[in-house]
Amino acid sequence: ASGGSHVTYTNNKGTSAQNETAYTVTVKADDNYAFSDGTVQKTLSCVIHRANGYVTLDSDKTVEFGTTSTTFTVSSHHGGTLSVADPSGTPTASISGSTVTIANIGAVTAGSTVSVTVTSGQTAQYNVASATFTLTISKKANAITATNKTIYVNATQDISSLISNAKGTLSYTIKSQTTTGSSLNGSILTAGVLSSSNDNDGTVIVTVTDDGGTNYSSSSVDVTITVQKYTRTLTW
Repeated sequence: ASGGSHVTYTNNKGTSAQNETAYTVTVKADDNYAFSDGTVQKTLSCVIHRANGYVTLDSDKTVEFGTTSTTFTVSSHHGGTLSVADPSGTPTASISGSTVTIANIGAVTAGSTVSVTVTSGQTAQYNVASATFTLTISKKANAITATNKTIYVNATQDISSLISNAKGTLSYTIKSQTTTGSSLNGSILTAGVLSSSNDNDGTVIVTVTDDGGTNYSSSSVDVTITVQKYTRTLTW
């Protein structure tokens, strides 16, 4: 505009269709003046959009199979109402303050993940935002145990019957022996023979490995089988 102009404000503050803050500014030319297009008044509208919201969570973590529940923290967010969505399957999620509890995870198999989405609701200044926490279920440590056994030469022994606390499939190997000819067929040990020059007992050490199955780590144990000669009974 040539000359001067002044600014008047009409409907100074309102809301947009998205319920955001809206301003209308009217610019009016002074008397006897006009804008270059011949008009004496311009109306400008602007909307102050909400900023992007944010949610920051603890780092993802891992727990062992069989863990019944665990927690993580919402470390920061833009101030909206916090909510959580239950993960798929049997696990559940709940929030108290900034602490999220994931429960009912004891039966979730190792190698699986549980994802929990945390949402901070819309505020006057920020849009709704979400972040996802991922919990990984790992295999649990497990130790098998063994009971040693004494048998006679040429006798058989099912080694699996001497093993406790196995969680998966067992495999068997002869680690060492002081007998001659002891052998394994699957879990069945057939004892060999002993030296004829003495009455000393022999030993066969069998290493048993449990692969742990789906949910447990592999573990091994040595079983000691003592092999002895038959005792002769003399009759007169």
